[in-house]
Amino acid sequence: MEIEAKGINDAGGGPVLEEDVIQCEQWMRDHCHKTKRINASWSSMYIKRLIEDLLGILSVQHGAVIQAAKNLGYDFIPTEEGSHKVSFNFSFRA
Repeated sequence: MEIEAKGINDAGGGPVLEEDVIQCEQWMRDHCHKTKRINASWSSMYIKRLIEDLLGILSVQHGAVIQAAKNLGYDFIPTEEGSHKVSFNFSFRA
């Protein structure tokens, strides 16, 4: 499954920016923990917006969120067939 700037499944937008991936990885290390099952409560787009809000940055690539999770060993599946969004096997730390 190829990850592009705007997500998966031929979402487009070109390559994912490494600086965005690094920011997302750091946020995930600080705020997430792995779960046994995929957590469908939050999509990758929700996580993208949450990272932007909590880090106070204007924009993070949607694909960077997915690539960061993949780099950190999280599993993910599309939220629905053909979707550019995914759900991950993580939850938030209290």
